Amino acid sequence: MPASSTTPTFSTPANFILPFPSGPDADAIEGKLSACWCDHFDGLMHDRDAWDRMTNGTPFGQTLWLAPWWDHLAGNRHCRTLVVRDEAGKLFGALPLYHHDTSPHSLHNMADGNTCTDHVSVLAAPDHTDDVIDAMAGFMAGTAMEPSSRWNSIQIDGVVEGDLRMESLLRALARRGVSVHRESRMSTWFVECAESFDEYLKKFSRKHRHHHRKLLRDFDQSETLHARFAQNIDDVRSILDDLIRLHQNRWVAAGFPGSFADATSRRFIHRVAELALHQDRLSLLALCQDDQTIAASLSLIGDDERAYCYCTGADLKLSKVQPGKTLNMFMLRHAHQQGYRGVDFMRGDEQYKSRLHGQPRRVMDVRLEAPGMAGRWRHVSRLAQTSVKQTIRKTLKRPTVDVIPLAD
Repeated sequence: MPASSTTPTFSTPANFILPFPSGPDADAIEGKLSACWCDHFDGLMHDRDAWDRMTNGTPFGQTLWLAPWWDHLAGNRHCRTLVVRDEAGKLFGALPLYHHDTSPHSLHNMADGNTCTDHVSVLAAPDHTDDVIDAMAGFMAGTAMEPSSRWNSIQIDGVVEGDLRMESLLRALARRGVSVHRESRMSTWFVECAESFDEYLKKFSRKHRHHHRKLLRDFDQSETLHARFAQNIDDVRSILDDLIRLHQNRWVAAGFPGSFADATSRRFIHRVAELALHQDRLSLLALCQDDQTIAASLSLIGDDERAYCYCTGADLKLSKVQPGKTLNMFMLRHAHQQGYRGVDFMRGDEQYKSRLHGQPRRVMDVRLEAPGMAGRWRHVSRLAQTSVKQTIRKTLKRPTVDVIPLAD
């Protein structure tokens, strides 16, 4: 999708394609690395494997996630991706961003908002991460006010605390005069696999360990209950439709529209699941009672051998079967059987995640303001607004937001 005609961008032809490193010298940089803006999404990801290798192992910066989001949910957004290339034009790094027509100098990370993308990070060729980050920071800070590369503010939502690449970029930007503000309202929760599922269960008290084993034993021995994983496209469509229905029922009952209230969101997640199935990276599970799905989950398997549980749903009216608890135990047992490093239950501080012995890491909303007086004023204004909101939350006895300073 072309950028707004009123927005100065890195000028590229409509059939623009970025070359990726390839061949025996694929990792070699020819000359120096330099950064620039790219306004043509289609030319970014023509080599899926090469793009995906630049991510940090999670699926959410990869073509599996970003391409369907762009196709189904980008709408009137315009690509404004920061790319890092060598002098031969080969791509070594990227930070996928976009802007709206009405605010061409305010940028946002792709797949933000209701998509609830976690683990947003810098994409970089593994052997050249430091050089990529240095090129990005130098370009962003040094050219922020130039007509051809201007930006005022950048919002990056879904950064997980402890992400080394993003931490390095933010520190490099701060050293160059960019104002950085980070806050968090919730965490991701990672349940690490033990040597075996039995070893994992030893983390629980005897009472809870017995309860979890009984849940699975009753399920496995039941004549009416069974589990199935999606093995083909028809399975994907039927299980995912059931999952969406269960997920929506829960949120609508709580007074919220739910993640899949509109058809475009449903088409997006269906396309993601189909691509993940094709790449053998899909774990789409349904627990059934006779022919009825009573609980389901969608997980994507990362290159880091973690299962990222993006969405779950359960018929909570079936309290005797306890479909939600059974689903969690079934997922964790399966993760141990498959040799995964663990299950990332992603953002949201529901109590069951800590009860499963998940380890929290805060999900951050990062705001960057360009160097200069105007940027510093916007940063100070945001700090003042945050302080007022914190006071109001304390007065109303509501949870406050974590404001996370940038480490030196």
